Amino acid sequence: SFDPKENRIAELQQLDKRDIRIETGLNYRYRQPWGDINAEVTLNARGLDTGYRGAVRYEYGLSKQPLIWQFGPRLGVEYFSEDYVNYFYGISAREAQRSGLAAYSGTDSFNLAAGVGGYFRFSERWTLGGQWNRTFVDENITDSPMSANRDLYTTFIFVSYRF
Repeated sequence: SFDPKENRIAELQQLDKRDIRIETGLNYRYRQPWGDINAEVTLNARGLDTGYRGAVRYEYGLSKQPLIWQFGPRLGVEYFSEDYVNYFYGISAREAQRSGLAAYSGTDSFNLAAGVGGYFRFSERWTLGGQWNRTFVDENITDSPMSANRDLYTTFIFVSYRF
């Protein structure tokens, strides 16, 4: 989602709000000794006019004891439809006139991602895990005046308890 009221850049404060997406879709995981392949496709349950996205990822676990711990690399590619790119990064002529930013209409895009992730099970019920990813953002997104970075870095840490 994008809320212009929460932005510190005056020009971006003049843009229309982009509502949060409630994504629904399909996910498939193919497990083999040489790694796992995950494929997914999602769309917005609130309205199909905001496009869809898909992703394919490869993961390889280095642990020979995956019930206790796991760590390994991840590679992937994400696809965003033209409607998705324009919903989140497009700037209409009306918004451009109001904000002073250049109008922008993107096309579909592919982002590449690489990272590492893993977990450690402290007991039968407690697990600590996380991942770190670097995403190389497609120029169909970074060319938008709404986008500031060519690369995205994400870190995710979790603790889970199994009932």
